[in-house]
Amino acid sequence: MEKMSIAAWRRAKGLSQGTVADRCGVSRVTLHKWEARPSMIPAGKLFVLLDAIGVPISAVDFREGQQ
Repeated sequence: MEKMSIAAWRRAKGLSQGTVADRCGVSRVTLHKWEARPSMIPAGKLFVLLDAIGVPISAVDFREGQQ
């Protein structure tokens, strides 16, 4: 499976930031920050976020600045 950023996977799945943020129980602004700086994602929310998008952790490129 190709590795892409969280934002790229979200867009590829046709999901809005608002939809994914709602599924994670955070604001759209928080999701936007997480997409820009994955190191800011709390450990307890990482798998919630990946589940909300529908991708395994092995498919995500966590380098900062990926959009």
